Amino acid sequence: MKITQFTVGEMGVNCYVLENEETGEGAVVDPGRFTEEVQQEVKKLKKVKYILLTHGHFDHMWEVKKAKDITGASIVISHEDAECLTGHTNNLYQHVGQEPEWIKADILVGEGDELFLGDEKIKVMLTPGHSPGSVCYMMEEAGAILTGDTLFCLTCGRVDMEGGDPAAMLKSLQRLKDIEGDYDVYPGHNRATTLQQEKVRNRYLKRDLSQWYW
Repeated sequence: MKITQFTVGEMGVNCYVLENEETGEGAVVDPGRFTEEVQQEVKKLKKVKYILLTHGHFDHMWEVKKAKDITGASIVISHEDAECLTGHTNNLYQHVGQEPEWIKADILVGEGDELFLGDEKIKVMLTPGHSPGSVCYMMEEAGAILTGDTLFCLTCGRVDMEGGDPAAMLKSLQRLKDIEGDYDVYPGHNRATTLQQEKVRNRYLKRDLSQWYW
């Protein structure tokens, strides 16, 4: 799986373009802004199959409708965060004083669901905490995880806004900590890292999470 990263929008969101290089099928992840640069990368794909959302916050979905209008791809989001695409305040748009263009999802996913680009599997891992329906997209064959705003390099997503849940975040981080082997970690903001590095260096993952207090 080829994974190309673009940093877009005022909040510095990482938008990714995925490509199965054998089939040319691909996906766009978290189009906070569907910039010309992202569009040029997308044009290299034979087919854009999915627009994958790691969660429903405005900075990750602001131009999801534009992305769908241009690509015709299916919008994918968790059951729990689907309402964020149609106006629920858990979207957090009220904090910037402007509403996104609302749109309904095409595919709702939950824990353990699987999506495919060619024969490459993308497995859904429900990781609430930053939002009720935050997910990570695991690509075992590629050795990569798209962690959204759950896990960042050296830290994790905030839990102090609408829909945030500190206890749920700790459980989600523990699940990531328990994954065997190493994976490249592609987060929703800031630079990429690896799961092994985070287990050693991240102040949340390297401690006993059952004893952690916010």
